[in-house]
Amino acid sequence: MKKTALAAVALASVAALTSASAAPAAAPVAQTKAAHTLKWKLHETASHDVGKHGFVGADTIRSFKTGKIVGYDSTTGTYFPATNSARIQVAFSVQGGILVGQVHGAFTSNDVVFHGRVLKGTGKFQGAQGTIAARPGGSQDGTTFITIHYHF
Repeated sequence: MKKTALAAVALASVAALTSASAAPAAAPVAQTKAAHTLKWKLHETASHDVGKHGFVGADTIRSFKTGKIVGYDSTTGTYFPATNSARIQVAFSVQGGILVGQVHGAFTSNDVVFHGRVLKGTGKFQGAQGTIAARPGGSQDGTTFITIHYHF
């Protein structure tokens, strides 16, 4: 009899603990998406035309704030002469991960701004979603200013 009573108490205790610990887990958890912003200045290190309207290139990524090198990127793109526009895919490699995106824009004035989105990321950028804006530097020195807004 004592064994049956102890088993019943133990079973009741386990059931109480299980339901008590499961109750908070069943409550909805608020999803917060912290926003992050990256501001970089790209310095072209190499570029090359590929095919009739394609191009590839690489840049050094510098922090807009400090001017220090924070990584490198690799680009590939296509120029569309009929619309005087381009589409560019880019992979930014910085400490902790790679951020992949695509931008496009038309060369309608001297104030060209390319807009696009973050496609995916690895490492610390895993699951990132967001937008990218790129505008050429004021002179023909091969610089580009990048602003990336992303969240998880």
